[in-house]
Amino acid sequence: PTIITSIIDNKDLGFALGATDYLIKPIDRETLIQTLSQFTLTSKRKRRQVNILLIDDEAVVHEMIEKILTPEGFNLLHAYNGEEGLKTAIELKPDLILLDLVMPDIDGFEVAKNIKKHPVSAQIPIFIITSKDLSVEERLRLSGNIERIIGKKVFSAEELSRSIRELEILYPQRAGLFDEITGLLDHNYFNIRLAQEVSRAKRYNIAFSVVFLDIDNFKEYCDIVGNFHSDIVLKKIAEMLKKFLRGSDVIVRFGYDEFAFILNNTLKGAAVNVSHRFCKVIKDYPFYKEEELKSGRLTASFVVASFPKDGKSPEELISKIYDRLCDVKNRGGNAVVEVN
Repeated sequence: PTIITSIIDNKDLGFALGATDYLIKPIDRETLIQTLSQFTLTSKRKRRQVNILLIDDEAVVHEMIEKILTPEGFNLLHAYNGEEGLKTAIELKPDLILLDLVMPDIDGFEVAKNIKKHPVSAQIPIFIITSKDLSVEERLRLSGNIERIIGKKVFSAEELSRSIRELEILYPQRAGLFDEITGLLDHNYFNIRLAQEVSRAKRYNIAFSVVFLDIDNFKEYCDIVGNFHSDIVLKKIAEMLKKFLRGSDVIVRFGYDEFAFILNNTLKGAAVNVSHRFCKVIKDYPFYKEEELKSGRLTASFVVASFPKDGKSPEELISKIYDRLCDVKNRGGNAVVEVN
């Protein structure tokens, strides 16, 4: 866990950065000890745990897979035959199924077909893990029912973990990467996509831009109107962003009062212009009881960065964006700034 200590009262930004707690200096001894006592060395901030069902008749395979997935934060569910696997898939609705093809009661082909036929389990992605050399006919039988085949003969922990992480891009909601309030994807998905966009941009020598939007004085607004109406504001901004930006752009709720978006194939100048227009949209929108804010209006701050000019890695881009975000917030917000 990370605890931020600062002379600046900006808890919202601290929690958006991933802090577990935020203490304002000066800090008295009692407060610090009380805060530290809430954590152990093994405590971690986690997103919703991903449940994976393994259907395989070999106990040694269950042990091997568990040793791989548990340290990665996944929760492994066990079924030792096809009938048990189908029943567990319907009852517990896991996020992913790992399925062996060769089993004594019902083979994996039938299990996969029955899982996809049942309305409760039809949308659960399936990975086949098998030592069997599949013929063309067998692969055709599996077509449309599974996402990936992983051979036990060449099986590796890295391949399995990578395959599951890649699946989160295809099934973000099942992987727990959606924000429940806005319906947008969340910061975990953003981090995955940003890394992908950096890799793609390097490969094809193209540019793209990243924009962070932070709602000004949102904590003050929440204190005035309560959680119900502040959630409505978040939903409204998310709705406006989806209408305002292109379908190919990546939009997420990044933190408590933050949104982020990746503008593909967009230079910084164009991204700045988009940000200025949307900044005005937010300023002009009549949000509920915004006149009770000290500023009299709900506004937002924007920071624009571009790849590769402002950073060669996802971490460098985000770090520079947050540096500029702190600057613009300290100057009162309601502005669009660029990463220098």
